[in-house]
Amino acid sequence: MRRFFFRDLEPIGIQPGSADMVVNLYNNKNNVTLSYCSTFDVVVAVNKDKVEKFAPEEVK
Repeated sequence: MRRFFFRDLEPIGIQPGSADMVVNLYNNKNNVTLSYCSTFDVVVAVNKDKVEKFAPEEVK
């Protein structure tokens, strides 16, 4: 994931979701927050602006 967004992603939070925990990564370049599940290697939520914690129903 970081290879595609080299130096653009900043980890801003961790929360329960998907199989276990997800990491919220903020993309400085385009002002978008991604919620990433490393267990399944998928993005489970995306939101415009900086979001430290997504609503539980968004992170599935």
